[in-house]
Amino acid sequence: WKRGMTALAALLNNSHSSLTEVVLSQCILDDDGAGILAAALARNGTLRRLDLGNLSKSSNVTVTGWSALFTQLQSSQSSLEELVIGTTGCHDTEW
Repeated sequence: WKRGMTALAALLNNSHSSLTEVVLSQCILDDDGAGILAAALARNGTLRRLDLGNLSKSSNVTVTGWSALFTQLQSSQSSLEELVIGTTGCHDTEW
């Protein structure tokens, strides 16, 4: 998963990318992957929709990963208009 998330981040960071939607439904994601994605989203100016609905049950995103993601989405460079969060499997007690 890490190689795939790194490749997606590179695409999102590419100034020639016109990607407007990413669907990661049924993917495995953890705090490291959420951090990689968050950093890329903060610099991306084309992505309008991100679907993280129904992440795999093998995913392990804790409050740390979600916080990184949500913090970066508040960046003035983020162009995200729609964030889909379905069943995340997050059972972190810090929420």
